[in-house]
Amino acid sequence: WNDKLQRPWIFMKEISSDGDVSTVDVIFPACPVFMHRAPESLRLMLMPLLAYANNETEIYGSPIPYNLSWAPHHLGVWP
Repeated sequence: WNDKLQRPWIFMKEISSDGDVSTVDVIFPACPVFMHRAPESLRLMLMPLLAYANNETEIYGSPIPYNLSWAPHHLGVWP
């Protein structure tokens, strides 16, 4: 749930490795299915990742800067 937008965000959890959340290598292969069956779900899944990559997390109440020269691979590890 995103308090600023008053909307849910969707996070996919990778279960076969170290528990990364919203990994690009898991989301990307699933994109065609989500685009066809649930495009709004795909948008809600990509929003947190794109906000993090663009350093737009502060407006959502979680100022986490992304300062690497390559695109992010994931949003973090859970739990």
